Amino acid sequence: MARSQAHIVCAALVGGTLACEAERPPQLVADRDAAPVADGQAPTADGSLETEGFRPDGQWLLYMQDRYCLYAAGQSTDFLVWVWYLVDLSPLGPGATRDQLYLRQRMKMCAEEQSPVVGGLQTFVPAAIPANLPERTVDAFALGREPGDAWISQELVELWGLSEEVGVDEPLPESPDDPRVVDQDGDGEPGVTLTVGNNFCDVRIVQRTRYRLSGELVSGHRIEGALWSEVDKNILSATLPFCAASSQLEPRPDGSRVVVQRVDGKNGGVNLDADNNGAVDCAEILAGRDRLVSSGVISQDRPDPVRCR
Repeated sequence: MARSQAHIVCAALVGGTLACEAERPPQLVADRDAAPVADGQAPTADGSLETEGFRPDGQWLLYMQDRYCLYAAGQSTDFLVWVWYLVDLSPLGPGATRDQLYLRQRMKMCAEEQSPVVGGLQTFVPAAIPANLPERTVDAFALGREPGDAWISQELVELWGLSEEVGVDEPLPESPDDPRVVDQDGDGEPGVTLTVGNNFCDVRIVQRTRYRLSGELVSGHRIEGALWSEVDKNILSATLPFCAASSQLEPRPDGSRVVVQRVDGKNGGVNLDADNNGAVDCAEILAGRDRLVSSGVISQDRPDPVRCR
């Protein structure tokens, strides 16, 4: 299957240089009921405390919202993908000028969610997929320590159902017998298996996703910005022909955004360390999702039925 700039979705969906300038989306302003932070101190509007400048060392949440218009079966759909990462962030050293920092980001995907599409069907990414993905190490740069200073991340690449030897520009396998295809989710089938609807069908795929992220510091514990993504995917098999059909996706960068939010309670950040063991894990990220969204610390759009008409 040819390269497509799209995320894997149900049925008709199963489907360098930075491509956009970082903007601070106006939606990313939380209400005053944001999640509590360490030491019982009162949070500010973004769910944390006013503190000193950017101090990166610690644990952060990387949240990405990708937005598209999907065209399939004679219909258009506003389609969103939400991805949640746990990031261990540490400084590597100073940059070329005062207050610039080289950063190391150790990134672990915790979950990916997708909005419903044609006929209201929704594709579910089983927990086994992110659980079996390796941690990725991606370097980044902070061009200062104060609000408005730029943050630029190197490219993040995720491989689903593929050997780590598959390069970023290499054509993906088309056959489940290709030695580069692996049973990554451990279900006994090659590639990874996505479930469409309430067991409407299963789709087995291989996928390579590339992310390029940029943004700016909002506070010492928060970064907001934009993303570029590209997804290559091949369908290996599907339990229904409908679920193997193709579709056209048009990126909508005006609806895509990135938030990097401190979640270890340090430097005024939100505290998701529910068991107080000094470390945040993916289970605590996922347990805190609803609280982050309901408080406005994370802004999550819903599909707009007229957006893509």
